[in-house]
Amino acid sequence: MTSDSAAVNKRIEAGWSVPAVNDDAVMDAYYKQTPPESKKIVTEALDSLVLPPVGPKPEKWNELTGAVGEELDKAKLGSADAQTALDNAQKKVEQLLGN
Repeated sequence: MTSDSAAVNKRIEAGWSVPAVNDDAVMDAYYKQTPPESKKIVTEALDSLVLPPVGPKPEKWNELTGAVGEELDKAKLGSADAQTALDNAQKKVEQLLGN
């Protein structure tokens, strides 16, 4: 939906964030809007974006967030108290990380 031409044009007209497209004509229209005049500089900076690592084992990120989220949900829904949920989450994380 974010790359749909109608949605992209609406975002540009409204001055919303950077359109999610790789179309020079669309981006030129976006850059011509003022303010700010720095739009092109900001999008060019994305080419040098450096993302931080997502932990010691990035390949396990989904499993780690799932394990923690599952235990936090138990606390939120009342099937476990907060401390038990945190303790269980820690155990699961340690198992996934091989600790």
